[in-house]
This record gives sequence, structure tokens and C-alpha cells, in this order.
Amino acid sequence: MENPNNNLRIKVALDTQILAYLVDNTYPNLTFFIKILSECPFIDIVCSRFAIYEFIGIRKLEHYLRELVNETKKKGGTVNFSSAIKYKSEFDSPELKYTDAFDKVKESVEKELALIYDDYGIIYESVNIHNDLWKPHQDLVLSTRISKEDSLLLLSSVFPDSLAPEDYLILFTNDNQFYNALCGEKEVETSDRVFEENNLIKPYTYHLKKLYLKDQSTLNLINPDIEFTEDNIRSFTTNFILEHITEKNKKYFLGKIVSCPQKMIGKLMCFKLHAEELSEKIYVTILSNKLEYIYNHKEPLKDFHNGTPIETYPYIPSDENSRKISVEVKKKGTEEYLDENDYKKVSENGNLIFIHPDSFLTK
Repeated sequence: MENPNNNLRIKVALDTQILAYLVDNTYPNLTFFIKILSECPFIDIVCSRFAIYEFIGIRKLEHYLRELVNETKKKGGTVNFSSAIKYKSEFDSPELKYTDAFDKVKESVEKELALIYDDYGIIYESVNIHNDLWKPHQDLVLSTRISKEDSLLLLSSVFPDSLAPEDYLILFTNDNQFYNALCGEKEVETSDRVFEENNLIKPYTYHLKKLYLKDQSTLNLINPDIEFTEDNIRSFTTNFILEHITEKNKKYFLGKIVSCPQKMIGKLMCFKLHAEELSEKIYVTILSNKLEYIYNHKEPLKDFHNGTPIETYPYIPSDENSRKISVEVKKKGTEEYLDENDYKKVSENGNLIFIHPDSFLTK
């Protein structure tokens, strides 16, 4: 498959707790979902320095407590959990000093970091706390219930570089307070205003217990009582990605491919126009509705038809029937039609058609 155009790539950020779930495989459905995303060429999974900073801290404690349990069992004893809780912040339980366990703890955490980077392809973004980050951080912390740690994690994902804030981001979390402060019915307007006043995009934030699509389909990744097959999760994930690619590219999205008349197969590309207007002489990208391929047509499309030739551009549809568009597709620089393989890509029913962003550079 061709490398996706940058505009077709979606960046996904994970909060710290999800990283811990992955290395422990706490929720197999979540692990499978993230694995699908990591293998998709249209998705970049990232975590900021602050997520890694927090991850190292919580995993240090996790593995220290595991070593404490193991050491106590070796000696034939039973862990005194009250004592473990009392001494956990100091890493100085009488049953096991941290100085006697640090080598195993360090090795375990470093293996988990390698797992995150290598097995899940998660990109670690090195983010400096640049000056432009402080004001939105202060506004978000003081205006919402979001903690200073979660605010830094969130904003460093949205605003990793003072010269290049993100233009589109998805964020997954399992933190109820964090999610509700961003998306809760009574609090969403406040967080919206903070992002708007600081000229930053607000990420599309999803709680692991309820991912959703526009058709009202939902996916709960952390409830073991709800059964999903791998096919269910894979299908949902494909549609989830397609929806976000379409949303990110609203100004480029033309519509969806539909079947052509039998006698014109091999010559015409037919599509239902979803956009509010259609320009003349545009380059297009076809995206498989199963995310199996992209096809960048090498010739600009022109001479569109809606039953009869369209004479005036931009063409503005007036009703549903006027949204049925057809156009001839030919090889670059020739009058020959596409070969069978390329024609199949531009004509498969349900594929998405976008204006290629370079179209605007050629005008």
C-alpha cells in the first residue's frame, strides 16, 4: 500500500494508566484494540514524556510490591498489607528494603518500556515545557477538576512544540474524573472555552468503557462481562478510524463510491457527493472502506456529469438526485482507461473519495 498522505493519518494519545494495562494485559479486549491501531498505517500512537514519567513511577511501586510479596512467601510468611501500605511511599518495608530489590525492579520496568515501544509501536514524544504551554496549563488546572499531572499530559500531547500544535488528536483514558472534566455534561463548556481561548484544538476524548460511532454502535473495552469477538472489535476499529479520517478531512471529503451502470464499468467512477460543492479539475485520493489501500489518481478529474454534463463550477447540488456524480477515469497523459487493478480501486462500492490537498496548490 502507498504511504498515506499526512492528512489521512490520525494521532492517538494514551494516558498513563492505559500503558500499565497494556504491559499487564489487564483487559484483553483493550490489548487487542490497541494492537489493531498500532498495526494500522493510518494511525500513530503516541505518549508524551509526562506519561512515561508517571508510568515509571507507578510501575516502580508495582514491581516493588510484587517483589515484597515474593520475598515474604519465600520466607514462609504472609504479607502484612497494612505494613506494605504504610511503607510503600518510602519503599522501605521491614520485609524488603528497596535497596535489596532495585535491580529486579529496574529490569522489569525497562522491559515494560521496551514492550511499549517495540510491540505496540508507541511513539515516545520528547516534549519540553515550552513557555507557550504554561498559560493553557494554568487555565485548565484552575478552570476544571483536571489535576496538574493530567493537564501536563494532555496539553503536551496537544501542544508538543510551540511552533507546531496538533491539528487533530484522539485521547483514550480510563480516568473518570479526567474524562468528566473534559466531556461531562456540566463541565464540557468550561474545558471547551479554555482550549478555544488558547487557540488549541480539543482532543476527541474517549473513556475505555464507551467508545462510540455515529451510528450509535459502542464498544466497552474494560468490562469482562461484555463479550466481543475479535471480528467485532476489528470491524468497530475500522469504522472508528474511517470516521475520524473523514472528520479530520471535512474540507477534502467528497463522498462515497457507488456502483456505475453495467455498460460503463471500466470507464466511469461514480460517487454520491456528500460535500456541499464540487470543483472542476481536482486530484483525488480513494480510501478503501476496509483500510486496505489508498489510491491517488494521477490525473486531475474534470468533466463531471450528473446525468448530463455539469457546465457551471463550483457545482452545488440542489437535492439528493443531484448528488449522483460520474466522471471518466483515465491513465495519466493518455486517452486510455485505467487497467483492471486500478479501476477496481476507484470503483469499489463504499470507498471514500477525498480531494487531494495538492489540488489547491495547482490552482
